[in-house]
Amino acid sequence: MTITYGVNEITNIISGVIANAHQLQNIAVKGVVTSVNGQGRGFLFNDDKNQISCFIPKSSHISLPEEGESIIVVGNFSLNPTNSRYQIKVTNILEDEIEMNISSVEDISSELTGIISGMKELQNIRIQGEVAQLFIDDKVSYWDLRNPKLDLPIFSIIQCKGVRSTDSLVHIGNEICVQGKISLFPKNSKYQIEVSHIEDIATSKVIECQCIGCGYCQKLGTNQTCSPPQNPEYDLCAECYNESPDREDRIANVVYAYFDAFGGNGFCPQKEQRIQMDSYNQVLDVVLVAGNGNIVAIAECKGAGYEGNGIKHLKNHLSATNSQFGIFANKADPREWKFYKNLAHNKFETITSVQFKEEIKEITDHVPRTSHNQIDILKSEKEQLEQIQRDLKEQLRRMKDFFQNVKQIVDRTSEEIDE
Repeated sequence: MTITYGVNEITNIISGVIANAHQLQNIAVKGVVTSVNGQGRGFLFNDDKNQISCFIPKSSHISLPEEGESIIVVGNFSLNPTNSRYQIKVTNILEDEIEMNISSVEDISSELTGIISGMKELQNIRIQGEVAQLFIDDKVSYWDLRNPKLDLPIFSIIQCKGVRSTDSLVHIGNEICVQGKISLFPKNSKYQIEVSHIEDIATSKVIECQCIGCGYCQKLGTNQTCSPPQNPEYDLCAECYNESPDREDRIANVVYAYFDAFGGNGFCPQKEQRIQMDSYNQVLDVVLVAGNGNIVAIAECKGAGYEGNGIKHLKNHLSATNSQFGIFANKADPREWKFYKNLAHNKFETITSVQFKEEIKEITDHVPRTSHNQIDILKSEKEQLEQIQRDLKEQLRRMKDFFQNVKQIVDRTSEEIDE
């Protein structure tokens, strides 16, 4: 049976899909600026067929480009839930060619379309919410589906596209449940649901969470319905996943500590190491770097027992870097991990954790640790810490903006009650 999502929940899922698509992070896109919003620090960026919305964080010192200017935008993909737009968070703007792969707006729009259409869980999905901004023409009806007024935040919106209908269910303010597939509208830089079925919220059957996790969700109250899993393959609901030791980032921390235990023998662990594969930058979750600067082992981390394409990605990374060992970890318990040895030519051998430790120790006995390599490693760690600091500041800023929006909503509601 298909789970019924709230608007903010499906928005979070799509946002997570984009954030985890490494080929959409640290990208360079060339195009022409067509519209600039000075107050919102945003602009539209397009080519002949497609358009992408861009924004420059207020904390950034990057200047807004001018309308009609041809530039190269460097940044990361994200979502703007207030208007159903996918966008690029700009980290740099360049006028000259750079030594990295440069995509056109059409190329990057096609890449995102392929990612969304390739996720089967987004191709037959149910979403419930309140109808807003209804428009009907002779062929197709469009409207926004947002969170109901009492379900904060109310600014998460999904564009809906459906066959023209005079159905009384589709009118502004009515709460409905729609079923269809998530798709993109590249000409306007928007994500949407192409509706195949509509029903009243009163008759819609919401499937309650079948969570078998830590039970944290049950502590939230007897009337609490668990949010859907962050990935449909997980057995844990979103609440339990956030509390679980098997959350992906916590698993990565365990692997880092596991690698760090080899540090005394001349090794250094690193997180989120970037490499070039084919025409894209890829991010390795955790790596073990030898004193000579070579990557000796790579760990691919997933959460809550989820495997997906994780082992396939791990083997691809081992081949691309010629690293000798790989670990696939989707549990916080190292006894649950899978260890691999790279035999070259896309051949791999499954080994035990004991074999892994013994062969790593044998390497350390023959690899000297130089001061030059140490400086490079320290520089890399410093850059990673600085990036974490910047990310934390950005998260705090977003939280501040969110609570300001909530306060404004509460104030407006109080005023309406007083009137």
